[in-house]
Amino acid sequence: MKLYPKLDMEYLPRKIALPDTEPQVYEDIPVLKCYIDMNEHVNNARYLDITDEFVENESAVKRIRVEYKNPLKRGKAIKALVYTDEGRKFVELCDALLSMIIGHNAQIEVCNKLTLLYKT
Repeated sequence: MKLYPKLDMEYLPRKIALPDTEPQVYEDIPVLKCYIDMNEHVNNARYLDITDEFVENESAVKRIRVEYKNPLKRGKAIKALVYTDEGRKFVELCDALLSMIIGHNAQIEVCNKLTLLYKT
């Protein structure tokens, strides 16, 4: 196996660490049929479409990082949690029903499905 030298770039950790601030919680977003791909879960590009609604100035975004945890499926509702910290915006999408069952304090640990980091 041939190994290539590291590129001259900023290497980031695999996991996205959320800030220790309280998130702004948004109304449930339904998972629409048009979001579903051939694997019967939300298509990766649709996650970005959903989170764009929570970013004020998309044209100023310089970097987007995505951490996929578990797929969201049709018929579910998504709860969006938005954190802001030092010019960065974190959008976390959770299964809304699961977040209601386990409560707000535990949802970061248990039900987060996708975390996106927008850096301006």
